[in-house]
Amino acid sequence: MEQELELSKISREDNSMKRQGTDNKKGSALLIAIVIMMVTMMLGLALLLVSYSLFSTANKQRTMEQCKEMSQSVSKELEQEIAIKEFENYDAQKASLEAGDNLLYFYIRYNIWQDSWPYYNPDERGHTSEYAYRYFDLNGIDEMNNTDVTILMYWECDSDWYEGGASDKAEIDKNGTNLIVKVICQKGKQKSTITNTYTLQSGTGADGWGAPATDSTKQETANPNSNMIYPQEKWTFEQPERE
Repeated sequence: MEQELELSKISREDNSMKRQGTDNKKGSALLIAIVIMMVTMMLGLALLLVSYSLFSTANKQRTMEQCKEMSQSVSKELEQEIAIKEFENYDAQKASLEAGDNLLYFYIRYNIWQDSWPYYNPDERGHTSEYAYRYFDLNGIDEMNNTDVTILMYWECDSDWYEGGASDKAEIDKNGTNLIVKVICQKGKQKSTITNTYTLQSGTGADGWGAPATDSTKQETANPNSNMIYPQEKWTFEQPERE
């Protein structure tokens, strides 16, 4: 009887150890499965982050290219408006103004070398960017893509040329006056800027130019202040130096 009880006890202990071993195997397998799932999720997350990074970089590059193309396009259009062909005579120039053509050229013609538009010199009082910069806002030029285009203009000269006041400006040789035009295209955080420098060539009109001594024709866009110019000076702008 005692032997039977002993055998029964051994058998129960044996079965208990087998169940414990089975439970340990199941626990180990579950732990391995959890680890594999975690590794798989981490790899998936890493791939997702890499994909997003690549997409974001590609999107920034595409946006920057769009900004560059836009700024280049606007810059070329401005070049055609500023570096226009010479007029045959003063009457042809006046007729162009009255017809509302080449208004950007005429705005520059009637406002540069005037007190209403100071030349730019960052070290001279009254001639810093606050006074000398002129902005032309073209926001909405590409509304479909939320692209903003701004045009910045200012002009530079030797400040010694400007001594004497308006009555003496007719005697000043204005050759070499620089007009700087910046086209700034921005979309989101991406921005592209193109800077062109136009150089003024000013000379007396040839025989047959037929210009009066002075001209203060008022034009709402080109000459709203009725600035006086000396139309015997024939102004042309050289093709820009690109930066």
